Amino acid sequence: MIKIDDGNFYLTGGGACYCMRRDGDGLRRVCFGKRGEYEDDLTALIGADAPEISDDAFALMRDGKPVKYEFAIVEAETLAQKPTVALPTLRGGKTLKITLKDEAAALGLELYYTPVERGGIARRATLVNLGEPLTVTRAESGGASVASTALMLCGDAVKGANGRTRVRGAVVLADKNADETHGEAVGLYEVFGGARDAFVRETNGVTETAFYLDFSDEPYTLDAGESLLLPEVFAVYSDCGVGGLTRAAHDIIRECLIPARYAEQRRPIVLFDPELEDLDGVDGKKLSARAAAASRLGADTLLVSLGAADPDDKKTAAALDRAVRACDEYGVKTGVWAAFEFSDMSESGVPTELLRKRGRGKRAFDLGKQSTVEFLYGKIKSLVGAGVRHLKWESDGGAISGARASCYKYLCGLYELFARVNADFPELTTEGGFGGDIDCGILAYCPTVGAHANATVAAADGKLAAARQFPLCALGTYVDPTAGGAPLKTRFDIASLGALSYMAELSALGAEITAAVRAQIFSYQDDAALAACGDLYALGDGDGCGMLVASKDKSKAYAVCVNAGGRARVKLRGLDERNLYHVRELGKIYSGAALVGYGIPLPEGAGKNTSFAFQ
Repeated sequence: MIKIDDGNFYLTGGGACYCMRRDGDGLRRVCFGKRGEYEDDLTALIGADAPEISDDAFALMRDGKPVKYEFAIVEAETLAQKPTVALPTLRGGKTLKITLKDEAAALGLELYYTPVERGGIARRATLVNLGEPLTVTRAESGGASVASTALMLCGDAVKGANGRTRVRGAVVLADKNADETHGEAVGLYEVFGGARDAFVRETNGVTETAFYLDFSDEPYTLDAGESLLLPEVFAVYSDCGVGGLTRAAHDIIRECLIPARYAEQRRPIVLFDPELEDLDGVDGKKLSARAAAASRLGADTLLVSLGAADPDDKKTAAALDRAVRACDEYGVKTGVWAAFEFSDMSESGVPTELLRKRGRGKRAFDLGKQSTVEFLYGKIKSLVGAGVRHLKWESDGGAISGARASCYKYLCGLYELFARVNADFPELTTEGGFGGDIDCGILAYCPTVGAHANATVAAADGKLAAARQFPLCALGTYVDPTAGGAPLKTRFDIASLGALSYMAELSALGAEITAAVRAQIFSYQDDAALAACGDLYALGDGDGCGMLVASKDKSKAYAVCVNAGGRARVKLRGLDERNLYHVRELGKIYSGAALVGYGIPLPEGAGKNTSFAFQ
């Protein structure tokens, strides 16, 4: 709901509300938190009062001098549909648009607020230059404020200057008494592009947090009439603890960001054999043998590495054709692992203007240039034309990790590339090697991100941390069946909570391991739907001993317990205590109340590097 009344702006999404009021010609954020009726004393909901556009929200220069601004509201209106932009954005309906200007500074600012039914508010802003050229060195993209009494900060944080704490990725603020299932929590998530960092600071009893673009080492230039689209963020509220906040954020991402054809679809099971890394040197006989092995194991896709090779090169094209024909023969799809972004192909006829310096004398493609986007689109088109149906895109983490104008431009180019690929080649699934350095906007085009080289026990903690931002269905993990350390079952159990892939030399797999992997793949096909659209619950009392994914109707659940540390049982979450549950692995029936209150009994041997999975 959106209500505009006598200078007050009241928005509700699910159980959350976002309230603002006019302050003279300016705008103040009254609160964001638990939904109350408009007639209530809104300042009492959380009681945080802060400027919606702070004095240091923008750092601007014109003719070598700082630009001072004081935006005034010109117009406020409710739009029937949320306007679309070229970058990823949450899908939405009714949207509040507030237009502000500062005539003296020759600046305009457009703010868009869209309520999200699952319990959040999306905010997007566009800065418009109405005068002479100017440079931007800082721009806040959106934030939230809450009363700072009894609050704690969750996430990777580094103390900074001016009383600010710098936070990487999503920001979660929770009451100090809140835990996984109880208490109030507020989260701020970036949809797109280039910020990735947020600040948190306390001022006069109010905790403020916002994502921002930092162009201090490479100012972003706006000519007269040009605009800067700031990263969209969405704020989420939950009174069911940090876990409730995570589940609400996952629902919003799945329903409003991920394309519908991916939202509830099991991701393809991909198999990569390192012997196929140098595709040009692999003959048709070996390719056929590997495709046959992938088919017997039950994999959907056999991945071959193209590296930095040009798919339009005659030798590479011939090798790719051999791979596609071998995969087609055995009913598996052909996937390509491409590292185009890292290529220094200037000696291969690639125009040097498409490249940028990458360090140590190397070069890589500059996705901040439209001509580079067009060039790489042509290469992907060639892959699809050759019969490739899965693309693992190895992204340049160095370009993403720098919070600079080049990072923003790089992400804009990356999004444009994937948007065109997604629209023009629906038969192609994509997987991104982005890790934690990418925002969730990439999920608008790429259904899987962050695939790890190998599942380990340590990766279980990392997956839970990543799942605070990304739904499990988008987190991929490769399992190496022949690696040492944790048992194969443990590594599979960890990888099964998300998109599953294997990395193994198929010729070196013995009969026992082959049978185990085949059984794992068929088991995963039964359980993967829960990870795609279920609710995530962390298990353990603060020691992170596992995760559980429950269906929306709580009729079934899939749990993985890792490093139980000699426990006899683990208390489960997310179940209906009135239900009776048949535990497949134990062959027994338990009440939901017993599993939640007393716990599920663990088999003997629940020690370090072991895991137990239950459906």
